[in-house]
Amino acid sequence: MPVNPAPAGDDVSYWDEFEIRNDYLGPQVGVTAGGEYLRWFWQVSGKLGLGWLHAQGSASGSTRISGVLLPGGVLAADAGDQDADTLALVPEMSLAVGYQLAAWCRLHAGYDFLFVSRMARVGSLISPVTSSRVPLLASYSSLAPPGDRNGLRFDRFWVQGFSAGLEIRW
Repeated sequence: MPVNPAPAGDDVSYWDEFEIRNDYLGPQVGVTAGGEYLRWFWQVSGKLGLGWLHAQGSASGSTRISGVLLPGGVLAADAGDQDADTLALVPEMSLAVGYQLAAWCRLHAGYDFLFVSRMARVGSLISPVTSSRVPLLASYSSLAPPGDRNGLRFDRFWVQGFSAGLEIRW
């Protein structure tokens, strides 16, 4: 049996919403090289960006108890907007190889990689869940201090992708 069960017979629903927006503003320089051998071709490119990253975050939530709407959900108990700025390094790399089947047709495959040294993630907006901050639990208190959320937290972020294609020209 849970330590703090909700009272029987109540209709309870919680709603939490989180949003993050990261805007990178900065220059990017790069180089591209490619070549051919018989019917094979290849291309490699690399880019490097260093600039300002502005992050905006928003957390909101509510609790509905038998038709009455209360502020604060379970994970968004400390609703509000936050923003922060940081310097970010953004390298990017791509590699493609292919084969020319005919003058008008070729096959190709590629790999792409992107890294961002500092990016805000939505997890930093989630408040620690304690029973004193959840309405309808026996230990709930409207005077309970907010969670120890310390604002937007920046993490490393990377993404990679593979591609394949058939190109037809006329």
